[in-house]
Amino acid sequence: MLQAARDELAERVAAFSMRGVAQRAGVSRPSLLLRWHDADTLIVDALDSLELPELPSLPGVLEQDLFVVADMIAEQLGPPCTTCR
Repeated sequence: MLQAARDELAERVAAFSMRGVAQRAGVSRPSLLLRWHDADTLIVDALDSLELPELPSLPGVLEQDLFVVADMIAEQLGPPCTTCR
């Protein structure tokens, strides 16, 4: 189910839905809700399950640091969505 949540995030960040995750995982939405009561908790668990490589040396400016980390997460989620927007 966490992989299904990561796939949903990779393809539909703005439109992330519990229903979409349940569909991808082949389970019912109520079954998904037994473990994760809301989308925020599921998203946090899905991102926590990523195995990110060691952080490189960061620029030291918050905005730039966040871009570096976001790029690393994006690489773990998969290729960019070409049909999003």
